[in-house]
Amino acid sequence: MTLPAFLDFDSADVPGELSPADAAYIRAVDHESVNRIDFGGGASWWASPHEQSKQRARDPQFPLWLRVRYAAEGWSNRIGHAEMSKGQLAGILGYEDRYCRATVVAVSRAIRQAIGKGLLDPSSGPSCLVMPYADHQQAGRGTRFCREHRIVRA
Repeated sequence: MTLPAFLDFDSADVPGELSPADAAYIRAVDHESVNRIDFGGGASWWASPHEQSKQRARDPQFPLWLRVRYAAEGWSNRIGHAEMSKGQLAGILGYEDRYCRATVVAVSRAIRQAIGKGLLDPSSGPSCLVMPYADHQQAGRGTRFCREHRIVRA
């Protein structure tokens, strides 16, 4: 593996004089200034791609209450809210008839179970799944508002 010049300590480059390629590399890996995620106390953390959580939300091998949590992870915005249109969550969970009473009851029960297990915030419902604040921080792109809960953050 070839190191960029600024990491090659045997390089004759003067510190502070970076090539455009080296400067781009620093910006790409500078997690401290670009994507600071801190859960406090120096706690370790992990991250997963939204797409992986979306796939798991659709996977019938998992119980519904866990799939609801995966849906919250997969569709969450930067403030931990996953807004859903009417019937969207039922569709994600694989229900063909998204609006029948049995579907509504099953989806509502799964949300209540996820809340009871501490996997979702108690303000969650079928139109907006809310990640517990202590479980969610997101850097990068995404909205910072929730129409359902009337939240707007700058």
